[in-house]
Amino acid sequence: MQTFRFLLTPNFAMMSAASAIEPLRAANYISGETLYEPLYVSGSGGPVSSSCGAYFDTQPMGDHQEDVENLFVIAGGNPFALEIDEISAQLRRLDRHGTLIGGISGGAVVLARAGLLKNRRFTVHWEHMEALREEFPMLTPEKRLFVLDRDRATCAGGVAPLDMMYALIQARHGLELATEVSNWFIHTHVRPAEDEQRLIDSDGIMLHPKVLVAIRLMEDHIAEPLSLEQLARICGISPRQLQRHFHSDLDRSVVQHYLRIRLSKAEELLRQSRLSITEIAFATGFASQSNFARAFRNAYGESPSQRRAEGGAVKTWWVTKIRRNGGSHPNPRAEKKELIGANKSRTAPGRSPSRFRTRPGGRGRVRTGLQGNPGLFDDMSFPVGMAPFVQISQKPVRWLRETGHGLAKIIPRTTGETHKPIPNPSA
Repeated sequence: MQTFRFLLTPNFAMMSAASAIEPLRAANYISGETLYEPLYVSGSGGPVSSSCGAYFDTQPMGDHQEDVENLFVIAGGNPFALEIDEISAQLRRLDRHGTLIGGISGGAVVLARAGLLKNRRFTVHWEHMEALREEFPMLTPEKRLFVLDRDRATCAGGVAPLDMMYALIQARHGLELATEVSNWFIHTHVRPAEDEQRLIDSDGIMLHPKVLVAIRLMEDHIAEPLSLEQLARICGISPRQLQRHFHSDLDRSVVQHYLRIRLSKAEELLRQSRLSITEIAFATGFASQSNFARAFRNAYGESPSQRRAEGGAVKTWWVTKIRRNGGSHPNPRAEKKELIGANKSRTAPGRSPSRFRTRPGGRGRVRTGLQGNPGLFDDMSFPVGMAPFVQISQKPVRWLRETGHGLAKIIPRTTGETHKPIPNPSA
């Protein structure tokens, strides 16, 4: 029997965790033996929340370290912001004992910060790749689903751990068992390690092969952009032909698409890295911070410093209940407003708090205090088992539509404001 320990970090990626853990359970069930023993650990033990809000009970990582044969770090969200001092020393100790150490989704970022990826091939989720390159310029993550290199096993996350675990089970217990595990999860197309992590963003359009080659070249040359002539020469066609293919397939020029890719990478770095704005400008191929700021504002409607402040700030969302004074068409100005709760949440600009689980312009269900969301709707009398609907508009003010209970307004306010009832929060 082999032990597999999964080090769960706060807000770890639930899909990635399930895709890594479940194949081990299936292998035990199909073989009729306990081939693998999965255990869940964290720095100090106790419950750890996943990306979907579910909690896993964990043991302290330091318990029984001499028995650890395999350990995988599973991280989600922003792994660069995790406090890892407590676990880094223990990871390095396991490395000295010869433990196979892996990283899933953002887990490779934790390994890099602990100094465990030097002279190792590895991969990481594509969202963290550019920030990791900038933070650790001596490391070179590969754009693969997973990488197995001696005592390291890294994986892009999502459903890619299914493919990685298939490879590990095959190496340890043979092709037949690995195939049965894959069939158990209706995973009939097992992907090789070198498969792409993501599709080219083409809005569902079948792109010309030369356009695909050019886009991959752009993504590989962010800091030092290639010229149109260089792209065309590598693609084996003339600049004019390449321009024509881009206009035909994407309705934009080569330069416009290249700028879009670079600004997208810059936006990721603003959200995830600790680089200064000047460093991000140079890392994404801009000659100066002013050029970068101008291009960013044209694309996103705000400055890089505003995007960084909004993307990482803790916002407070005040929720007010609007009580009707009677009549089928009450005057909103005459309605009595009452502060009923506040929600502190890391929220992207222009988005609703994550607990509402909706998207701009969409509708979705909201769990009330009666359904596992304590604190936010404690003062609202929803029938047991009923949840209100949410209508999110593109406007700054968002409306929560109750079922038979009037309206409630969600009003974003800044972190620095005093959390106390106010007569008219919408003023």
